Amino acid sequence: MATAGVLLLVAFAIVQTVELKQVARERDRATRERDRADRISQFMTGMFKVSNPSEALGNTVTAREILDKGEKEIDNGLKNEPELQARMMYTMAETYEGLGLESRAQPLLERALEIQRRVLGVEHSDTLRSMGTLAAVLAYEGHYPEAEKLQRETLEIRRRVLGPEHPDTLESRHLLAATLVYDSYESEAEKLERETLAIRRRVLGSENQATLASMSLLAFALEGEGRYSESERLFRETIDSQRRILGSEHPDTLLSISNLVHVLEYENNFREAESLSREALQIQRRVLGPEHPDTLYSMSNLACALMEKGSNAEAEKLQRETLEIQRRVLGPEHPDAIASMEHLSEILIAETRYPEAENLNREALDIARRVFGPESANVLYHRITLAETLMYEGHYADAEKTFDETLDFARRTVGPEDPVALAALEDEALNLSHEGRYDESEKLYREAIQTADKTGEPSTIAGAWYRFASGAAIAGRHDEALEYLDKAVSLGHWSPVVISTDPDLRSLHGNKHFEALIAKAHQRTMM
Repeated sequence: MATAGVLLLVAFAIVQTVELKQVARERDRATRERDRADRISQFMTGMFKVSNPSEALGNTVTAREILDKGEKEIDNGLKNEPELQARMMYTMAETYEGLGLESRAQPLLERALEIQRRVLGVEHSDTLRSMGTLAAVLAYEGHYPEAEKLQRETLEIRRRVLGPEHPDTLESRHLLAATLVYDSYESEAEKLERETLAIRRRVLGSENQATLASMSLLAFALEGEGRYSESERLFRETIDSQRRILGSEHPDTLLSISNLVHVLEYENNFREAESLSREALQIQRRVLGPEHPDTLYSMSNLACALMEKGSNAEAEKLQRETLEIQRRVLGPEHPDAIASMEHLSEILIAETRYPEAENLNREALDIARRVFGPESANVLYHRITLAETLMYEGHYADAEKTFDETLDFARRTVGPEDPVALAALEDEALNLSHEGRYDESEKLYREAIQTADKTGEPSTIAGAWYRFASGAAIAGRHDEALEYLDKAVSLGHWSPVVISTDPDLRSLHGNKHFEALIAKAHQRTMM
């Protein structure tokens, strides 16, 4: 009994000791949590506190001002909590990204990622999230090779750690596909995103926001491949679902509408493109703000539609306003700013201000080569626009040399059936027509028609026939020109203003069949 009593006392003492240690650990943990909460509270209070009225820029403090203030104080305010510091950096970066300020998000993400790799390790979920978001920001800013490398690294780790069908893994697949689309690797992007969409539909459901994002990106990839009919159908399906599930004013819905506008412009459906652009722009200015990248994208789309409508002065004013804001907010070498430079040059060409357009073309091409690399497919469009400008200026030899180099480059990089390669072929044929080399020109036109037929895309085929009609008109073969123009008008939507003001078709003016085709084009645009 004595031994049992001693053992009982010992056991009680051990239990008491363990319980006391556990209580102490809980107390220490609670103290640490309280201290951490205090530090967070102090940091957040510092972000929102504006002691100097001039800091508030009036009576209100904007989210941007709060973020800017917090970015300056994050090093000191959370220096003893690296994990929390990195998490706050990520949150702030994500907010900057939501405001369309990717250039401000990038350094925060880079610092957060450096801390997380060191403190948490490369396989931690927070680290992988920062890697994926940083890669997306790099892609948006035009740093495609760097973004693709980081995105592939993120995807490989998530596949291994989380599995191939985990939502985070699927998000990495989606973001990689987006990077490939931006870098003009549309075929690879299409394959990857089709697989991602199928898995998301099965795992997440057809009405999940991520699933809808995959539908939108797949439609965007199809547009890049010149498969406009498929792209249009998928965009319309996506927009219908987004309006029903997310709402008509959700940024994803509005961006899908803006991308659909781009497709409609390629299809020469400028009437609906203008209507949708105005609808999206009105909402984006109110919901996202007048300087958000998505708002500026819609402004640029509207300017293009106005140009095709023949409202060149209004188009030029709007495109210049867009470019000025993009240069100031996004930077002069941002992909969106480079694209707006090209759109502005096209408006200047429509206004027959060729020397001014050429200067802008050359500036845009130089920036594109520097940002994307001289061998990037993203410079093709700029090379073609420059060659077109030289042709309209009457510098046919220089234009031919540029077209030859561009066509060879396009066939090597994107393939002969790519819309850009086909456009280069058609433009080279048109340039030969201007030089009076009609037999060589017709041979290229026939090749363009055969290549366009392989795509099966009505708007692409219509574009080839329109160029063929232009070449025939320049050669004085009016009956052939009218026959080819009739094919073009029957297959696609053509602005009657564009047809009636096209200098290449000037020799057809006064012809009753030509006037009838203009009326036919007008009727089709009203359908």
